Amino acid sequence: MTKKLAHNGNPQYPKLSIPAAVKAGPRRAYGYAVLEAFKRLQAAELERFCKRGVTAPLKCASGTDLTDGHAILAAIREQHRRLHT
Repeated sequence: MTKKLAHNGNPQYPKLSIPAAVKAGPRRAYGYAVLEAFKRLQAAELERFCKRGVTAPLKCASGTDLTDGHAILAAIREQHRRLHT
């Protein structure tokens, strides 16, 4: 049995009807509930970190908390200089 191909070469599948219980309203409410749960989890995790005095590791390539591009570049150059001397 061969499937009918759409204009883009992919097989055509029948369109499925969405039951009323799965339509936008309940899905949106579920999505908001999931987002709220994530927010509560993140807030709890942040509070736990703050109470312990833990700071997040620096993600900058220079390993510093610099925000100026020139300062970051200078820090990276200094790292390379230390590694290769």
